[in-house]
Amino acid sequence: MRRIKEFIENYAIAFARFGLVSAAILFFVGSIGAIYSFCDKNEHTLKYDETNSKIDYRVNLLKNNSYSESYLIGAPGRSYITNLIDTIDLDYNYELDFDQPVVGNLEYQLVSVSRADKIDGSVKTELWSSTPTNITDKYTVHVNGSAVKIAVNTKISYEDYVKQLSVLEAEARGVAMKGSLNIAMVISGSLKPAGFDQPQAFDTRLDFTIPIANNSSVEAKTALKNGTAMLSEIPASMTFSHIIIAIVSILVILLSFAVLLGYLYANSYRNHKYPYEESIRKLLSAYDGIIITIKKAPSFRGIDVVDVDDFDQLLDLYNSIHQPINHYKIRSVSYFVIVDNNRAWRYTVDKKDFKQSAKKTKN
Repeated sequence: MRRIKEFIENYAIAFARFGLVSAAILFFVGSIGAIYSFCDKNEHTLKYDETNSKIDYRVNLLKNNSYSESYLIGAPGRSYITNLIDTIDLDYNYELDFDQPVVGNLEYQLVSVSRADKIDGSVKTELWSSTPTNITDKYTVHVNGSAVKIAVNTKISYEDYVKQLSVLEAEARGVAMKGSLNIAMVISGSLKPAGFDQPQAFDTRLDFTIPIANNSSVEAKTALKNGTAMLSEIPASMTFSHIIIAIVSILVILLSFAVLLGYLYANSYRNHKYPYEESIRKLLSAYDGIIITIKKAPSFRGIDVVDVDDFDQLLDLYNSIHQPINHYKIRSVSYFVIVDNNRAWRYTVDKKDFKQSAKKTKN
């Protein structure tokens, strides 16, 4: 029982001593977290580069007397005689590089659209276009890193599209028109960069376009990416991570108030429940430069001991004879003693006196 009482006593004293500092630290940390959670509005950015993407194609020829080769490799600025084109082999190589790690999924497929434009002098007006046709199935690639590479290929029958345009021209009864075929690699999905709070929608495409015509010379074109692009995100005022930080910060602030109340209670408890201990602590703290605590009582054999009623009397003696004040404790009694040659002056603080004073006050 005595040990439990001493533990409570020591805890109350320690808490009263350090509780205010602990409450201040907790309140400061909680306030910083709360300010961050409510005010973090810095824009997040992701830069990406598609310039290494390319489309390789090969024009396969019908049997003819003009070319010794059975096919022609596609090249910028190269023209092809439409009556000699059989099929076209297309190889799409898409490369995507990010400036930070990214996680997500991208879907891709090849889609074709043919169209016919009415030609009236220099004015070109869309006359007809086909619905987008999926040339390949839709595939999914998982992204986990800072780079993505996708490769897909297909073969198209150019002659089939020429026949389709011929039917349209016949039905239009001589209306001047110009046809074109677009084969696009369409890529879309959702990506979450490492520095973002939410996934971001992503979509892009690589386009291959070739005119459709009879008895003509045509040039195919590829629309590739040039330069870098960027995704950006302005965080919402309260994202999930911000909510967690805000909740924790508010709990820490509440804890700081609880610690402050505990400090005030412990300080009051210490002063009222442990007046003896508080009295000794104040003396030792106020005069730590002149009081020396010793483990056991000194020998008073042959020494005239004078008991004084007030600690101020010891201070006056110290100022006159400049001898240190020795402090020692025997059970629940503390002694403060100045020894000078064969005389000693002793001030006594007894715990019983505080208890009796408390009982008188209570009564």
